[in-house]
Amino acid sequence: MTEKNLKQLIKNLNLENRVKLLGFQQNPYPYIKNAKLLVSSSNSEGLPRSIVEALILHTPVVTTYSSKGIDEVMIDELQNFIVPKNQEDKLANKMLEALNNYPPLTDKYHSKFHIEESYKKLSNLFSP
Repeated sequence: MTEKNLKQLIKNLNLENRVKLLGFQQNPYPYIKNAKLLVSSSNSEGLPRSIVEALILHTPVVTTYSSKGIDEVMIDELQNFIVPKNQEDKLANKMLEALNNYPPLTDKYHSKFHIEESYKKLSNLFSP
């Protein structure tokens, strides 16, 4: 969908007062931090960095299953907020569930992505 089409859709649905297209933001973290929810509906991801960043900022996440990388990030009870691709109704239902009943976001969900942990793992790779 082009930006022009998206703008027209927003207008057709009378959502101009609720949806803002901000364009590129040098620092998206304030937006992610203050969001009630981050939703990723990607068809394909490697390591889903935006999801890791959201969890670090204690923002709940709902995502489609776009790669095995999702399993590395959305662990334990967060797995409940992964939905199959191309199932918009399930995604919408999980979004509502997440807004009402999301587990507390603790360091256990993102600590393995901290630079110190990455350094330890890289060091172990090159240590005899």
